[in-house]
Amino acid sequence: MKQELMKLKKFREKLETLKTKKQIAYEEFLKNNEKLLMDIEESIGQINETTEKIGITALDLYIKTGNKKLDYGVGIRVMKKLEYDETLAFSWAKNHSLALSLDRKAFEKIAKIDPIDFVEIKEVPQVTIPMNIDITETI
Repeated sequence: MKQELMKLKKFREKLETLKTKKQIAYEEFLKNNEKLLMDIEESIGQINETTEKIGITALDLYIKTGNKKLDYGVGIRVMKKLEYDETLAFSWAKNHSLALSLDRKAFEKIAKIDPIDFVEIKEVPQVTIPMNIDITETI
C-alpha cells in the first residue's frame, strides 16, 4: 500500500505541474492572440446585431403580408408554443399515471395531439436565415 500511495502522490504532483503549464500556455495564447480574439468578438457582435435587424424586418413583413417565404431565402417558421399552469399540468399527469414528476416533453407531446382544457397553444413565428446567402449586390 505504501508503494501505491507514493505512486498516487507522484501522479498528483505531475497533474498539478501539467495544470500549471496548461494555465501558463493558455495565458500566453490569450496575450499573443489578443487582437484576433477581439476581432472575433467584434464579428460575432456584428453578426448578432445584423441577424436581429433582419429578424425584426422579416417578422414585420410576415405580420403585414402573411408571407412565410421572403426574399433571399429568409423565411418564417411558425412554431407551436404551449402555455399552461405547471401545477395543473402535474396534477393532470398524476391523474393520467404519467409520472411522479411532470415529464414536460411527454406532456407537451400529448397536449399537442389531444387538447387539454387548461393548455393554450400559441403559434410563434421564427425567422430562418440561410447559411449560404446568395446576394450579388455589395454593401
